[in-house]
Amino acid sequence: MPWRESCAMDQRVNFIADQRSGLWTMTELCDRYEISRKTGYKWLERYHLEGPAGLAERSHAARVHGRATPQHMVDAIVGLRLERPSWGPRKIVSKLEARQRDIEWPSASTAGAILKRAGLIDGRKVRRRAPPRMGELTVPQHANHVWALDHKGWIRLGDGSRVEPFTATDGFSRYLISLAATGSTQHAECQPLLERAFREYGLPQIIRSDKARRLSRPEPLA
Repeated sequence: MPWRESCAMDQRVNFIADQRSGLWTMTELCDRYEISRKTGYKWLERYHLEGPAGLAERSHAARVHGRATPQHMVDAIVGLRLERPSWGPRKIVSKLEARQRDIEWPSASTAGAILKRAGLIDGRKVRRRAPPRMGELTVPQHANHVWALDHKGWIRLGDGSRVEPFTATDGFSRYLISLAATGSTQHAECQPLLERAFREYGLPQIIRSDKARRLSRPEPLA
């Protein structure tokens, strides 16, 4: 799975999640993502030092340029995008201007270019959203609005046993709620993990599984 620019940020987040699972050695994990060990350790170190913001792509342009956007502004724009993935450049600039009115922030087009270089947008023109139709996926509006459940595909451990890595992610914050190795993809294997997550984080309004089944109202816990 090469790290193409359009999905580089997601790949790095998945790389960190897989590394934290302890299921692979660094060599195996880098082979799985088709990157060098040097690159793998680089992103791991950035995550440890800066958190998720450290996984954003950094510009390789010359640091000294008369019209270059100051680095603290770049960091603020990228940081706010990571906090609010649904916000576009125009809204990000508007919010930053409201927070610090004494600073002359870049235009929305410049902010968009910064986010594109960071791998946070793909640069395609965004079309206006049509009115929701039956069957369209819900766009998360807040934490615990939509959870995404996923089985990453089975792997075989060193002792020869086969496991199915299972993840539960909050759709709004992209926070990794649960990461575990299950024996199969059956409901009975995942239910205890979900119940533990419900008790710790509360019930989401919608649960979306990797097989596109949508549960709008999770059953109350006993």
